[in-house]
Amino acid sequence: MSRAELEKWETRYTAGEFTPNDRPSALLAEWLPHLPRGRALDVACGPGRNALFLARHGYTVDAIDISSAALEMVRRKATEEHLSVNCIQADLDVFASPFDTYDLIVVNFYLNRVLAPKLVGALKTGGVLLFEHHGLSDAGTVPMNRDAPTDPQLRLKPGELRSLFRGLCILHYSEGPVLKDGELVPLAQLVARKEVAPRRACRNAVPTCRPDLSGFNRLSANGVFASLRQDGGQLTALAIFIGVALKYWA
Repeated sequence: MSRAELEKWETRYTAGEFTPNDRPSALLAEWLPHLPRGRALDVACGPGRNALFLARHGYTVDAIDISSAALEMVRRKATEEHLSVNCIQADLDVFASPFDTYDLIVVNFYLNRVLAPKLVGALKTGGVLLFEHHGLSDAGTVPMNRDAPTDPQLRLKPGELRSLFRGLCILHYSEGPVLKDGELVPLAQLVARKEVAPRRACRNAVPTCRPDLSGFNRLSANGVFASLRQDGGQLTALAIFIGVALKYWA
């Protein structure tokens, strides 16, 4: 980051131009019950809404940002609430991220394409990356949203987010308008897990994940087959498919 950019952000935080949002990312809040617990990294954390949210839910959090003013806001809030948040001041353009360290990495409205392979390396096996950032409109133009970059190079192109993390197992991916702070904003969102090794079914750089069948026991399977039988032979193929899937994943 250039010195001019750093000074711009420091001024925003110290001069009262920036009003901190205490609410975590809606994507993070939605996925929290499904995310691995342990150590988390909040990349370009700003005033720390996601870092503090994770710490409140038991994570040991590293919050990294280039702005000392933003990190001071995080420290103050974490101290008030007795939360475990380690603040790291660093320029992410040159930051040497630790390897095989984090159970969860959150990147919320920050784009540094060079950082992508470092983030993958910083994840533990089984760790999850949650990433969301501004995209272009369907027409490929830059929408005029509040607090969003106007330079198209600072927005994700269609399909780019998936491509940046093609080595991970994608649990959720979407591109399109999302209601954010009262306005529709084109966003790209990804939740992806680092696997031990790509499955044979993972081709064309888009891994296929083993589905979570916890809670889907033999009793519930029998209920499915009973319903299928009541609906007649037209669903026989579907019943066979479910049976094969259950046998394979058992």
